Amino acid sequence: MKVQVFVYKFLDDFSDRRGYRKGVEFDLPDSERDHFKVLEHIFEQLNVGGELVPAEPWTEEYREGINPSLSVGDVVILGDKPWYCARFGWQPLAPDWEPADDEYIYNASSGTWKIKRPAPAA
Repeated sequence: MKVQVFVYKFLDDFSDRRGYRKGVEFDLPDSERDHFKVLEHIFEQLNVGGELVPAEPWTEEYREGINPSLSVGDVVILGDKPWYCARFGWQPLAPDWEPADDEYIYNASSGTWKIKRPAPAA
């Protein structure tokens, strides 16, 4: 059995393009039940895969899509469970999370946009 994985890249390039875009979609074997181990494997692959560790085929596809790395603000969906890449570790998101659900707050003093995070899953 396999689990479908979607990786959404958070965009904040200081233009009108803010939000999420799909970075890559792939399947993983559903043998690992520990979501955190799977998320850490995805994180490792999309940051150092092909450099410090052998790359998975989906790592190369992600990089070909001009995605630099997986970082804070990005979202990984494992099956039907979305996970937010936080500053330290992973935060589960509400099961009905969609890329368009996020709101943005403009900080006038710094001139930057900040994402208002979706509510964590209960």
